[in-house]
Amino acid sequence: MVVRSNHYKAAFVAAQDLQRSGRLAEAERAWRELDQKLPGHVGVITNLAMVLWQLSKFEAAEISAEQALKIAPDTVQARAIFAASAESQGKIDQAIERYIYALEIAPRMSTVLHCLSNLYRQRGDLKASAHYARRMAHEAPDNAVAWDTLGAVLLAINELDGASDALNKAVKLDPNLASAEANLGVLAAARHQWSTALRHAEQALAIEPSSAESNNNRGNALMSLGRLDEAECAFNAALSINSNCFDAMFNRSLLWLKQGRWPKAWQGFEARWQSRQMAPFKREFNKPLWDGSDSMDKVLLIHAEQGLGDMLMMARYFPLAEAKVGGLIVECQTELVKILTTMSLGFDVIGSGNPLPKFDMHLPAMSLPRVFHTDVNSVPWRGPYLNATHAATQIIPSEGLNIGLVWAGNSRNPSDFRRSIALHDLAPLLEINGVNFFSLQHGPEGDQLAANGLLRKITDLRPHMVDFAATGRLILELDLVISVCTSVAHLAGGMGTPLWVLLSADPDWRWLRNCGTSPWYPNARLFRQKIVGSWKTVVEETKLALSEMVESENYSRRRKTMANDGSEELGSFTRS
Repeated sequence: MVVRSNHYKAAFVAAQDLQRSGRLAEAERAWRELDQKLPGHVGVITNLAMVLWQLSKFEAAEISAEQALKIAPDTVQARAIFAASAESQGKIDQAIERYIYALEIAPRMSTVLHCLSNLYRQRGDLKASAHYARRMAHEAPDNAVAWDTLGAVLLAINELDGASDALNKAVKLDPNLASAEANLGVLAAARHQWSTALRHAEQALAIEPSSAESNNNRGNALMSLGRLDEAECAFNAALSINSNCFDAMFNRSLLWLKQGRWPKAWQGFEARWQSRQMAPFKREFNKPLWDGSDSMDKVLLIHAEQGLGDMLMMARYFPLAEAKVGGLIVECQTELVKILTTMSLGFDVIGSGNPLPKFDMHLPAMSLPRVFHTDVNSVPWRGPYLNATHAATQIIPSEGLNIGLVWAGNSRNPSDFRRSIALHDLAPLLEINGVNFFSLQHGPEGDQLAANGLLRKITDLRPHMVDFAATGRLILELDLVISVCTSVAHLAGGMGTPLWVLLSADPDWRWLRNCGTSPWYPNARLFRQKIVGSWKTVVEETKLALSEMVESENYSRRRKTMANDGSEELGSFTRS
């Protein structure tokens, strides 16, 4: 930019030097002095806008940038600062509009493309974010940040192979780019490669030790590897760097819940609503959260969160909550309305999506254990709390041992890869004589019956499972339910039906660790993986237990028969 006199030219260069050297307050004064001497000079006003933005004086920067654009609308730098000032003030829509305006005259400007990708990602438009990230990588192929940005977006939209390519390019271009190493760790975690995820998190920390996010990622990997003490240290490190690292706060609470340290965990568990995983699902009500105190003059809304099984597990608290408030409304998933209505305790049950009656306060369902100060020894259990109106189905035979099977959870659950079993892995159970097997498996995973040629050995009950109340009626006629960690397990558990739960080596927190029983369901027996990812020993132990149960059932029936006909003394009975 041409300055009209040597004196002004020297002053212009001096101001630029101050700005480049980071002496920003001095640079601001220099640009303002020049602005007074050269009013209306676009270069001076634009540089003033830039230094104001660098000093976090965003409103002033925005005013100066706008002033420059009124004089020379095609000034690229002024357009970029005008957009960046809006972004820094949280005016996302305006920032996006202004960055696109800047691209009109500088379509290859990588910094603007970068900002657009980040803003669209922040707004949740991952398709647009990926579009601008790809443009950035195309325009700046030697820029490691461009490939890191693209890799992060592809990771967010689950294009894992593309993310891997982009992130590895970023690390190759700049081995000291901590964010790329961190994203490679997140990628490895998405592929359930926990040792690799740990290695990348530690490499990211070697480059940038003060990263709360990388400490949190390291903690996640360690927790998934079962190294809980180290994981806790990692989460603590993240929170010592950033006390508002809600992901670390939430993850540490999950670790404490796994360990049975529930009273210590509940408050941190509330941080789930600020975590990246759960924040998009937070319900906003213009009503206070219930703190568990007696409120007999108020109506409480308890609303569903997370999965169907979570709501069934929490239903035990509804009578306790109802006793503390003037009125109770339970909003649940539509599939659960009938089964929860059968609790018949005088509260209203409403399916999600329906208009809500008036209420005075609310609580997400999974916060109930916190407000009732639940620990491992005080889980509410006064006997079965879920009821299914009994109606003979004429599907379940009266002879033999009748067993319900569930082998898979909802595939949309991010932990489903851990908890679900392929049906063919349960084949050894089918070798036991005297057992009638029935599939309680919901959804397309039930098609594994036909795919494995097992329709003659396992009766598919899906046509009769129209909702959870109907499924409950079927469970009433079964002697035992064998299930992975999914909603049917919670249904059977809440009904008091004998329940065996097949668990991964790193199951959900509610099943605790290294125990064979559950504080949530006294009628449950737990079978756990010994080796991560291997169901072999779980199935072997389940088969042995089931064989013993069949033998015990036959023994009991024979004793009863002989006692009735008096043909032999019970003491001399020998098992065959």
